[in-house]
Amino acid sequence: MKISHLIIENFKSFSKGEIHDLKKINMIFGLNNCGKSNFLKLIELLFRAKKNVEGEITAEIDDTIESHETMSRSKFWEGIIENEPFIFKKNETNNPIQIACSVILDEIEVIKIGSHYNELMKEFPVKVDKQFTVEFVCKIFALDNFNSKIMLESVKINDKIAFNSNGHFKNVKSTSSLYENQEAVENLMKLMNNSVLLIDNDRYFKNEKEDKSVEVLNSKNLKNWMFNLSLDEFNRNTFADLISSMKEFRISGDKEYSDNEKSNPLKDLKILFARLNDHIEMVVDNEFIRQPLSNFGTGIQQIFYLLLKMFEANAKIVLIEEIELNLSPKYQIELMQFLNNQVVEKKRFDQIFFTTHSPLLCYRGDFNIIKASINGKGETQLKDVDREEIEKFSKIREFISS
Repeated sequence: MKISHLIIENFKSFSKGEIHDLKKINMIFGLNNCGKSNFLKLIELLFRAKKNVEGEITAEIDDTIESHETMSRSKFWEGIIENEPFIFKKNETNNPIQIACSVILDEIEVIKIGSHYNELMKEFPVKVDKQFTVEFVCKIFALDNFNSKIMLESVKINDKIAFNSNGHFKNVKSTSSLYENQEAVENLMKLMNNSVLLIDNDRYFKNEKEDKSVEVLNSKNLKNWMFNLSLDEFNRNTFADLISSMKEFRISGDKEYSDNEKSNPLKDLKILFARLNDHIEMVVDNEFIRQPLSNFGTGIQQIFYLLLKMFEANAKIVLIEEIELNLSPKYQIELMQFLNNQVVEKKRFDQIFFTTHSPLLCYRGDFNIIKASINGKGETQLKDVDREEIEKFSKIREFISS
């Protein structure tokens, strides 16, 4: 799954924002308070499964038969958006938010819809590399100051109309029932449900008292989450796989790197747990050092949490706020190279978007660079960074690296 273009109207600081030709890795660069995070939050909000009109919450699902049935009915493009105030431009709730999005789905993803796959292939034939291009338009209407409703306006599949604003699904065959066609198109759309992970910039650890009820990972309960996972006999393999994935992060480079990496907790990572006073701690144990993770620098903690969250969620698209947070210039570059490898070479993720204030990352030609700015009216503008700007940033990087 890859977002190829996106048009936003009336969302937060966006009067209208439009960006095309998005790549597998996309960087949003700009000053503070220019709307970079709003761009990421729009993507996460869009693809998050919504609460349906009957009141059933479909975004939080347990591993039960009933929950799998709930997931099969959930729709990111239809339902109630709860407890999201101030998402409308200038808080003008009379004007709906409008979103036009184009998503590319590979055949290996689409085939998961089962018997409807052949129907869609026949009615909406693919043109290139057996990829399905799904273009859809949604509108978000305010219900009150805190809640909104999202509705689907239209869907095109491979440039052919599948759904129009009158609410009618196009028949796959002239003899097909409306239900059969609606199910085929909806199952294709559901492949995008809850497909996005947003990692915000609240990534600092804190002291944690033991809590066996913790089930959802965040930076404030990381130690308890890891401890509980390690004790769960049904998730032993999950715990081991997470540690193994994080150990893939390797620093390359000169002697300065080599010496520094001897005390990096991610090197040959082993996790132990201990109680210090009334708090629980994760203890990193390798050949060179054994001490609590909280004793290491905040930059290492940032990398640890980013990798853990990404590998645990296993999302198709990952959004990261302020990727350079607490990282030295060299580690910014190393982390970016690692993520690029995870997307392009290992294909662990389909697409990554990240925001940054750092000019050090604006030098590469192998991912998309988008510059965000804000005008005198408080409106966010997006544009692709041109080659001349990339060359200027490249010189800054060379100076700092030397």
